[in-house]
Amino acid sequence: MGNELLLRLSFCYSETFTDTSDGVFSITEGGIYRCRGFTKRNILTPESEEVIIYEIVSSRVSVTLEPKWSQIYRGEKVTLRCEIRREETQWTYEWRPNRNSATSSEYKINSATESDSGEYRCRAKSGYKLTDWSDAFRLSVLSVRKPRATVRAERTIIPAGGSVTLSCSVDDSADWRIYWFRQDSDQPIGNNKPYEDFMVSDGGLYSCRGGRGDPVFYTETSTKVTIQKTVSIKSTVILQPNWPQIYIGEKVTLKCEIQDGRFRYGTKQWRKNNLNKPGWSQEYMITTATEFDSGDYSCRAGDRFFLSVWSDVFTLVVSVRKPRATVRAERAIIPAGGSVTLSCSVDGSADWRIYWFRQDSSGASTNINNEPGGVLSVSDGGLYSCRGGRGDPAFYTETSTKVTIQKTVSIKPTVILQPNWPQIYIGEKVTFKCEIHNGRFGYGTKQWRKNNLDKPGRSQEHMITTATESDSGDYSCRAEGDRFFLSVWSDVFTLVVLPKPRATMRADRTIIPAGGSVTLSCSVDNSAVWRIYWFKRDFESSRATDIKNNEPDGTIIISDGGIYSCRGGRGDPVFYTETSREVTIQKTDKVSVSPSWLNPGASVTLSCEGLEHQSAGWRFFWYKAVPDPSKLYQTPYYTYELLPGSTNGTEQNSFIVQGQNHTAGYVCRAGRGEPEFYTYYSEPKFIWSADSAAAFLTVSPKRVQHFRSESVTLTCKGNFTDWRVKRFTETGRLSDFTCSNWGRMTGSTCTINRYWSDSGVYWCESGSGEFSNAVNITVQNNNYDGIILLSPVHPVTEGDPVTLSCRDKENLLSNVFFYHNDKLIHNDSREELKISAVSKSDEGFYKCQHSGKDSPRSWMSVRAAVSSPVSSSSSVMLIAGPVVGVVLFILIILLISLWCCRRSKDSRSISSSRSESSNQSSNRNHVINQTGSHGYNTLLLGDVGLYESVKSHGAAGDGDVHVYESVKCPETAGEEESGDAAYSLIEVMNVGRERRPHERTPYSVLRTEDSGAWSPAATDEAVYSEIAMETAS
Repeated sequence: MGNELLLRLSFCYSETFTDTSDGVFSITEGGIYRCRGFTKRNILTPESEEVIIYEIVSSRVSVTLEPKWSQIYRGEKVTLRCEIRREETQWTYEWRPNRNSATSSEYKINSATESDSGEYRCRAKSGYKLTDWSDAFRLSVLSVRKPRATVRAERTIIPAGGSVTLSCSVDDSADWRIYWFRQDSDQPIGNNKPYEDFMVSDGGLYSCRGGRGDPVFYTETSTKVTIQKTVSIKSTVILQPNWPQIYIGEKVTLKCEIQDGRFRYGTKQWRKNNLNKPGWSQEYMITTATEFDSGDYSCRAGDRFFLSVWSDVFTLVVSVRKPRATVRAERAIIPAGGSVTLSCSVDGSADWRIYWFRQDSSGASTNINNEPGGVLSVSDGGLYSCRGGRGDPAFYTETSTKVTIQKTVSIKPTVILQPNWPQIYIGEKVTFKCEIHNGRFGYGTKQWRKNNLDKPGRSQEHMITTATESDSGDYSCRAEGDRFFLSVWSDVFTLVVLPKPRATMRADRTIIPAGGSVTLSCSVDNSAVWRIYWFKRDFESSRATDIKNNEPDGTIIISDGGIYSCRGGRGDPVFYTETSREVTIQKTDKVSVSPSWLNPGASVTLSCEGLEHQSAGWRFFWYKAVPDPSKLYQTPYYTYELLPGSTNGTEQNSFIVQGQNHTAGYVCRAGRGEPEFYTYYSEPKFIWSADSAAAFLTVSPKRVQHFRSESVTLTCKGNFTDWRVKRFTETGRLSDFTCSNWGRMTGSTCTINRYWSDSGVYWCESGSGEFSNAVNITVQNNNYDGIILLSPVHPVTEGDPVTLSCRDKENLLSNVFFYHNDKLIHNDSREELKISAVSKSDEGFYKCQHSGKDSPRSWMSVRAAVSSPVSSSSSVMLIAGPVVGVVLFILIILLISLWCCRRSKDSRSISSSRSESSNQSSNRNHVINQTGSHGYNTLLLGDVGLYESVKSHGAAGDGDVHVYESVKCPETAGEEESGDAAYSLIEVMNVGRERRPHERTPYSVLRTEDSGAWSPAATDEAVYSEIAMETAS
């Protein structure tokens, strides 16, 4: 009903009377109201009880909290305020709930508790005016008695010379003032400002609390934060045990040492790889190291409020592999009655205790006492090993590899060579066997050594599959019994591996007589263990073919000509020797050149033989061998030029070359058929001459004989280039090589290397095809105590003095005996053999003898100096006129030639030799007249040949004509060749003028011999006849 109140009374009243007939009264103001009724008779009833009516005003009321804190804690004092916006001075207040009967605008709670929590409302009234209740204000009193402040530090360690900032807060509220405390003091420090950071530079225990209100309400004090101050003192990390290498599984401890009293009992802080390890401790222990424990460790020492600086880092490396002990033995074999020292180590460190183990031949293992020094002396064979251990509990390394120690027993084996040949050669296969007669070593292996150096490996035998010079040496062996026993070394077996041997072939003769045969023998180092293999070539340029193999006795009989060689073979696989030097075996129909040593101007007979059926349509072609420098490294070394008259070949297998004066080479071949088929060229055959028109060979030292250790220089003289020096050795064949192969060729000089051994004929060839004179050279192969004869290498002229002497390798010898043609010249010894004026009778073979040793023989050739009678009274007039005289002498020569040629069917080689030099020749001329001379000389190759030439000298421009004729006089069939020749010299003077006393007298010289065999000691004189040539008047 709004502000009205209807009273159903006769009337009602307040402070002012109001009458109503229906008992209902509407009011709009507050106050105290009561009523009573009355009737029409105005009878009043008693008054009713009072009713207080309040007027609700529109003023807004609200509850606020002082202080305006977000959280209220038990025990704090707070005030709730009831605020009204209407300006009324006399307001009273009503609170709900109202535990302390508050009527004022403030509801005070002096010590809040949890029961004070709740919703608070208030309203105000003044008289009979009343506000509405305010909105509820929720008051929460926390159950905790007090809050706790929280202290924070930007860091807990003050760097050296620096500071640290601390901050304190209470439930993140700004209502609090902060009180700071250091250590355990109750006295606050600082300015107690709200939320102001606090900067400290001293170490200590720092805490804080908050306070607010009046009286001040304090929070619980914060937990204490330790602030440590860094001082400039450095600690050191120490590893215990202090081992240089740490392995996985080991236990190690890191200790932090510092030399400062204030940190003596403090704890230590650790970090690894710059990351702090949690907690503080005096040491950092790693009980079982792993690879992850590797790193850089450092530490610092701390008191409560002091810290040292960080130590230098200590790098710990944990090896991922467990170490293995290494065992060494001073030697692996215990000498008889001795011992061997073993040593064991682990990574070179002395920190380990060594544990030894031995395994015997049965396989059982035993432990040996632990040796701290790692050295053990043993006297028994076995397999020994060791391992290291260190630490507590012990950490063990891997066990070492096992070393075999063998014990020597005094039993000696013997080395046996199989095959048991007296000489072993390069390339052969041989086997050493080690024999021992003791059951303990019957099936054991053998150890070998050479020259006191052990060979690798062990085997029952030592095989050399292809022997070399390096395999030469002293071999010995020893046997192994079981695994741990050895015999002593055997006596040495000396093996000498020689250069590959060359088979030696001999023929009882080199010419097969008609219908006959020749016996060839082949041997190798005079041993019977070789089987002989025979080879034959039909021509020099043909390939060798096998003829007989595996001949055990080394002898065959042949009846065919050819070039034969042999070699030996032995073993399995077969080891072959070098093939022997070839020996040319000729049938009676042989290839030959006659003569071999040339008489100037003589005819040369060539014979081309060797075809099985020479009459079967063959024609023979004849060639001259011309040196060719473009074929220096080819075989043959010559180009072949057809001889005049041989263009179409000859039916006969012989050919005569007229007027040959100098050294020359000849070849032949045969051809037949259409188109013509040719045989191979024959091997070149040479005729040699001591004379040469344009090229000349000199020898240094100037003697025939030389030691094989000496160097000999051959010099080619003449206006030519591209010189080469050739030789025909005493084996009877032309060398396949030039000086460049067996010596050293420098320009025109050939230096024969030391240790040469080829005696023979030597000559020069020029690039333009010239041949020099030829010389004999003999080599003394006994290089140790042999002697040589010193004799001239070139012919000497009759009448010249000659001195022969004898020497060894070092000195000229005295007490020497000299022989001429194997006959002792003097019964007494002497130092030299002097011939004051040499004559033809002095020509021949010479040798010397000293202390029972003979030198080789050498031929000394003497040029005959031809003389003519001066007195015409002693001459024999043969004809009155010069023309008739010439004709008559020609007839005489022809008759003599015919008479000589009837004595034999064979011919003898003639060779001519030129004098050593023109000066020598001129000094040694035999004077016939005042202005001219005639002479002759001889040169011998071999033991039985005598070769002569006639030489004439005349003044330049001399118009005289000289006619030379040589006649070859062979012996009768079946007799040895004498080598004698008859010479005729005819000199024709100018016709038409009178001969003056100084002019030459024509003469002829005829040398004759007995029909019997010729002897080098013969002293036959030449018969001279003078022809008086008169001028027609």
